[in-house]
Amino acid sequence: MNLARSELQSEIDGQSASIATLSAAVVDLEGNAAATYSLRALAGTSGAELELVATDAPEGAASLARLSADNILLEGSVLVDHLAADVLSANNITAGTMSVARIEVDELLSIDAQAAGFSMDKITPFHDVDGLYMGRTVVPGGATGFGFAMSRYNTVSGLSESISGTSQYGLQIKNAQFYRDLASQPTAYTSTTSKTVNLAASVKTVQLSLIGGGGGGAAP
Repeated sequence: MNLARSELQSEIDGQSASIATLSAAVVDLEGNAAATYSLRALAGTSGAELELVATDAPEGAASLARLSADNILLEGSVLVDHLAADVLSANNITAGTMSVARIEVDELLSIDAQAAGFSMDKITPFHDVDGLYMGRTVVPGGATGFGFAMSRYNTVSGLSESISGTSQYGLQIKNAQFYRDLASQPTAYTSTTSKTVNLAASVKTVQLSLIGGGGGGAAP
């Protein structure tokens, strides 16, 4: 085992600052190897630390780099294979694939590219499969359009039911099922003689249909 440690410290009137480094390298007869390097800077209650660790054993190899500070500034381009963060704040994020549990949009979500959109099985409004799509389309001539579509195959009727709206064909509804859910009407009251009808206190409107007849012009 090889171990090296160095420390630089300054202290005045109870206020202290220090820089410490630690280097260690270990190899044993069982095929295990490990190397560690750490750098720690302390100033009062503030601290920053860099730690590099590499291990190799018959079970497998692993490595770790840890950087700890109140603020970490990275200048230039940073490329990562995997990023996990509790909070990520950025002016612009460019990624091939992002997997998130929830997205909150405070202002506007803009979909610009010709192939961009929200897809649930459908990849365009004209895709002949059950599903949902909302986004951009390619119109004849290569221009960028827009559209949405939702469709499903009705196994009972054997027809495909769909609703779509595109900049190319407008709004289309095919094989839709229409339903009305209206409130029930009270039973009509019919009277052919003069009488008094008592209305409940809850009645707010009354609709009257009057049917009259005459003597056909005969003298009374």
